Amino acid sequence: MFSVHDGRHGCAPPLSIRVRSNGKIYLEGDYKTGPGERCRRDVLKTKYLGNQRIKRDGTEQKFRVDLDFNGKGAFGIEVYINNALTAKSNYKFEEGKGYIKSKKFFFKHGVYSRHMFAFQATAKFKMRKSR
Repeated sequence: MFSVHDGRHGCAPPLSIRVRSNGKIYLEGDYKTGPGERCRRDVLKTKYLGNQRIKRDGTEQKFRVDLDFNGKGAFGIEVYINNALTAKSNYKFEEGKGYIKSKKFFFKHGVYSRHMFAFQATAKFKMRKSR
């Protein structure tokens, strides 16, 4: 449904937010370790809170992702459904572990799943520099 990419090929991006067939969200991210599919898979240690789900019946819902980039290849993640904090995690780039550091990030949203459902998304982005 939403992802933070860095242009890598062969691994999952640093963050991918998926909606499972039961409506629950799932956060996934990989570290890139080399060419092709050389990756450390599913590195996010996500804390899921509550039992919020994405409804698939046309009900209007608010889906919000807050990202806090540290400028060193890492970022914090908070996901909200209808203003309720649903998931928290961190993508922590660790120097000296053989991981390839991301040089840039870009955002994507859409449905890339075999569990398709009809939806309309309106995106708003706010960015601010931390002090």
